[in-house]
Amino acid sequence: MLDMNRGGYLITNERMETNIPGVYAVGDVRDKFLKQVATAVGDGAVAGYGAEKHLSECEIFEQQIMNEGKPSLVYIYNAVDADSRELLSVFKEFEQSHSDIRVSCIDIYKSDGLAKRLGVSNGPCAVWIKDCKIQEKIDHEITKEQIESICK
Repeated sequence: MLDMNRGGYLITNERMETNIPGVYAVGDVRDKFLKQVATAVGDGAVAGYGAEKHLSECEIFEQQIMNEGKPSLVYIYNAVDADSRELLSVFKEFEQSHSDIRVSCIDIYKSDGLAKRLGVSNGPCAVWIKDCKIQEKIDHEITKEQIESICK
């Protein structure tokens, strides 16, 4: 029988050894001062990261994507998809030839929060925004011509 305290927790030393050689106890079955601290710290780290990311995405969404009501073209792509990456150059060319339109490229593989706000679940997808409203989406084969035609 393993030694236990009155609460039914196993008694160990700092090496996690019980009173029986070769039998160890870890986690919340042990008699210890703090319980669930490691999981609470982990959960806190995840929540803290998520909150910071959310606030950052809110700022990007309002200032860059919605662009204060001015025209904005958003390309949502998946960096692990070769076809999706190839279209990046088309959007970069469009950006260079249309200085009056803000072009944003969002990698959905890294973060899908901004894409979700635009109602997009996968890429590639182009979203045309004007007056802080989505005017049109292209979520099938995207061509240079289609991009030009929706941004008028």
